[in-house]
Amino acid sequence: SSSSSSSYPLEVPSPLLLGGAMILSIIGVGTLFTTLTDTQERTILDTIGTMAVVGINVPVSLYLFYAAIKKGQAETEEDDKRLM
Repeated sequence: SSSSSSSYPLEVPSPLLLGGAMILSIIGVGTLFTTLTDTQERTILDTIGTMAVVGINVPVSLYLFYAAIKKGQAETEEDDKRLM
């Protein structure tokens, strides 16, 4: 049963939140690495676009990681209440 005020930010299962955070983190690190190593073939527009992707990716992946932790805690508490 869900209440109107929950202790977690997103109503998504915690494994999906954690998986999304991991995928976005891998994409962000790979994109940043590619930007920093392939400097000869890049234009300034490519670099700006890539850095924008990284700039959006990092906060979203951190938020999903935070949401996964909060949701996991809430799921554990719900299970504890149900089993005790």
